Formats: sequence, structure tokens, C-alpha cells
Amino acid sequence: MFPDAGSGYAYDDDGLFRLPNVTRVPQRISTRKFANACTFDGAWYDRLFKRIGFDVVWCNLVEIAAQIKMAGSLHFYPAQRAAIVAAHNYTMHRSLPNWEIGGELTYEHVLWLQLMGSICADANVFNSDHMRDMLIEEARDRLSPAMLARIESTAHRIDLGTIENEWKEVDHQTDLPVIAYNHRLQGYKRWRVTFDVLNDLWQEGLRFRVRYTSSTIDNVGAIRSLPFVEVRLCATRAEYLDALSGCHLNVTNSVHETFCISAVESMAQGQPLVAPDSVTFPQITGAASGNGYPYLFASRDEQKAHLRRLITDPTERARAGALVRKHTLASYTQRLWVERYCDLFGQLVEAHAINVDERLVAEAGAILRKQGAKGATVREFYNKLQRVRINGKGPVGDQSFPLAKVIRLARLAGGKVCMRAGEQRISVL
Repeated sequence: MFPDAGSGYAYDDDGLFRLPNVTRVPQRISTRKFANACTFDGAWYDRLFKRIGFDVVWCNLVEIAAQIKMAGSLHFYPAQRAAIVAAHNYTMHRSLPNWEIGGELTYEHVLWLQLMGSICADANVFNSDHMRDMLIEEARDRLSPAMLARIESTAHRIDLGTIENEWKEVDHQTDLPVIAYNHRLQGYKRWRVTFDVLNDLWQEGLRFRVRYTSSTIDNVGAIRSLPFVEVRLCATRAEYLDALSGCHLNVTNSVHETFCISAVESMAQGQPLVAPDSVTFPQITGAASGNGYPYLFASRDEQKAHLRRLITDPTERARAGALVRKHTLASYTQRLWVERYCDLFGQLVEAHAINVDERLVAEAGAILRKQGAKGATVREFYNKLQRVRINGKGPVGDQSFPLAKVIRLARLAGGKVCMRAGEQRISVL
């Protein structure tokens, strides 16, 4: 489901919605994160679930996962509902800036919605161990042991992947290294500290370039005047990749990350990362898994020492870059991300298998064969099922047979379920 034209979003036409098995369902969505998290049009989703049967709903707004779980109709049995996957992309956590000052007013209401969604979801997917730990830490302070155990038992880690599955490796044999700063200039990134450290190294006499790549100009004025900064505003991904490919290492001081895809994109090209020895950085560099990556720091002096060595030693840049490149390409590609999600979806569908009378399966199979290869919409198939009588009774009814159960019955009977031109259709395999 994508925002409609009136929501203020603009999407590049990448061909997604021209694929025959993809349907776009427009919905008016607020552009404000906090309004988005706290408003939910239950009637809209209810109508959608009564029109289309879903096996799995991938919900990347965890705050509404609980309501979506019961959309369409109220049913006591998992087999009669879609499996809900809550994809956690961010977590309201005490490490956020100003948490102590305004956390209760600014973050607490969203956090409670995240916790409720996490409890009700069939699977909770986190981008990193650190992200899962952040939510668990807040849950431990607020929830009962049983509720906490529910979240922990449904937690899965599926690392993000770079959109590109293949990356060209950078050439480190250069007299003037270029440092990538492809992170936002926001408070929790501690970007002022980063550029203060770089300025100290410049004053020592080290020579380098820092290439700032972004699509926004927020706070750019504060760094543009530094003698080593090159601003590359990138309106397209192609421009961004071109700017990033000319860099030789990456640096950040961020203290609140759920994954840091920008650092991973840099490392995929063989650019060493200088970052705090905390949050997600031990995981994404491979240091946490024992690959010996040495350029995570615990202090400002240590950060300077790491940068000083990488700036002045191209051989060491190449060695450290090869180390993180190997880890990145083995762990964080879109292909791996898709495979892991497909495995999870398959497990959930299997766990939600329905249990129906074999005579009903036989009747459903007869209906499918009469429809032939052209098939019928899921609603047409459902209407024919309603006319079935077994021992004089109709086994299918509005309250006990939601569309999620209909499509699972169709598969048991040898049918194929797919989307065509915005309609869900069932046909013979």
C-alpha cells in the first residue's frame, strides 16, 4: 500500500506497479512521522481485508500492527487471519536526543504503540541485534514477564541489504584520500564532533578531502567553509553512487543507529569505516563476529589515531577496506535480505495451515476445475463456496470463513492464487 497522489509523496516509476503480480492500493498518509504513527484508519483496512485475502502482511509501521492483525473480521484462530510481520525500522529508545527532557511527551506515546504492535505481531523483524536490544530494554521496564517473553519469542534478525548486489572496489593508491561523509547532519549523528576531529587533523598538517553526499542542504552551511570539505548534493541515486565511488574511507560519530545502511554502502566498495565501538557498528563491520576489524573507537583520541593512520597509509586502507568489503558482500545484500524474508514468510504460512473437512476440499477442487484456466476472482470463488452443502449444511459463512482462509482452502484444492490487474484471482494450477 502506497500513499496516494494527495499525500505529498512523489515516487520514481521503477516499473514496480507495472508488474502483473503487483497491485498498488492508494491510501492517504500523513507526511508527519508522529501523526503517521498515532493515527489509524481501521475502517479502511477492514474494507481492504474483506476484499483481498492475505497470507502475510508485512507491516513496516509497527505502531499499527496490532490493529491490522484483527482487520477484516474478528477470528479466534490464526489460520483464519493473515500472519502479521512487524518490520522494525526505528525504535523509540532512551538513547534518543532529549529523551530525559521531553521523552514522556515526545516519545512515550509512540513507544507504547510500538510495544503493543510487537506483542500482537506473529513475527518481529529487526535490522540488527542492537535494534532488538533497544526495544527489549524499553519493554523490560514497562511490560509483564509474559508480554516480554512474547516479543522475545517472535524476534527475528534480518539484516538490511544494499540495493546493488555487486560493487566495484575503490582504488586506494592515491596521494589525496577522499573521506566519505554520507550521513545526515543531525544531532544524534554527532556530526559537529566528526568535523571538529577532521579539522584538528587538518591543522596537524594532514591533507585529505571530505566529500559530503546528501540530497538535502540542512546544516551544510556549517561545514561548507572548511577547507577540506566538498559538498556534493545528489538528486538521484546514480549521482550518489558516483560521488561515493570516488571515496576511500568513511567516518561517523553516530550514537543512535538501527543499522546504518550508508556505512554499509561505503564498506561494500572497500572503504574502511571509522565509527564508535557501539550501537550497530561492531555488527556491520564484522568486529562482533571476530573478524578482527580494528577501526572502531572508544574515545576522541582513538578516533583521531584511526583516521590519522588510514589517511596516511594507502596500503592499510586497502587491507582494512578488503576486510569490511568481504564481510559486507557476504552479509548485507538485497538478495540475502529477500531470501531471509521468503524463508520467514514460508514458515508463517506453514504455521497458519488450516484444518477443514476433506469433503469441502473436494468440493472446492470441483469448483476450480469448472472455472478452468481463466479462473475467477476470490470473491466469485467464495460465493460459489457458499452454495456448497455437506450433510445438508453450508460449511462456509461470513463470520467463520474470512478471505485469508478462502485462499488457503483454494491452494489445498489445487488452486493458484495471484493478483491480476488489481484483482485477486484463483485458478487451477
